[in-house]
Amino acid sequence: MSIAIPDPVFLSSNLENLLGRTVLLKRGAPFRPAPGDAITVASYSFESGKRAALWVCEFGAACSLAAALSMVPAGIASEAAKNRSMDQGLRDNLSEVMNVCSALIGGPGLRLIYDSLILPPEPVPPEIRTILLKPVSRLDLEVTVSGYQPGRIALLAC
Repeated sequence: MSIAIPDPVFLSSNLENLLGRTVLLKRGAPFRPAPGDAITVASYSFESGKRAALWVCEFGAACSLAAALSMVPAGIASEAAKNRSMDQGLRDNLSEVMNVCSALIGGPGLRLIYDSLILPPEPVPPEIRTILLKPVSRLDLEVTVSGYQPGRIALLAC
């Protein structure tokens, strides 16, 4: 079983509703982070426990999504991105955004469970790195949250 990758317009609309800000998503070049790049990886599983999808963000984009959820000033998000470190409030916000996204990427009648979040400086485990290199399918996007630093994200089906 595999997920159907959602449409960028659908994702954008739902992220706008969640964040209360304009969110522009446009297809971009494949986002293939290199070892050592500052990224976040949210993992989603089917109810059976089998991994279903990954939501991979450049760290700056992750900071922007996290900050926008509770209107944290853009300067704080930019500083977190520069330092490759989120405080607990931003971590909690990002986790909430990624949890809500489980409903957006599951598709009709398919329930996904948000099960983990990898943040710098945590290393990306080998099994996740393998999926990053060769997913079943993918959607690569450039994301801009109004008032915050833009970045890249990739939604990968396992």
